[in-house]
Amino acid sequence: KQSSSSSSSSDPSGTECFASPFNSALPRFFSAFPSPDIDGHFGSRGDFFHPSEESDFLHPGWYELNPPFSPAVMDRMAKRVCELLEMHSERGSDATFVVVIPTVRHVIAN
Repeated sequence: KQSSSSSSSSDPSGTECFASPFNSALPRFFSAFPSPDIDGHFGSRGDFFHPSEESDFLHPGWYELNPPFSPAVMDRMAKRVCELLEMHSERGSDATFVVVIPTVRHVIAN
């Protein structure tokens, strides 16, 4: 039997974790900032750090993260991804996190 190109709810699919209704390219996305009163009306599942349902992150598949390039946000994101990887590991489910961050070069002041 040849596989179909259409997806079903059991097929792994991608999720954007720092998007907006204006720039999301995938059907499932989380907003970069908390704004459930606005982004939620356009399909956002909440913001990455405060999803509308924690189970939204338990879907097998891949997650694309391109956060605001703020050290504090990137640190929080790294901790959250570690938590999510642990959750997937405990459940035995597959998940891939693709993270886009800038190269940071620290300048040591004399």
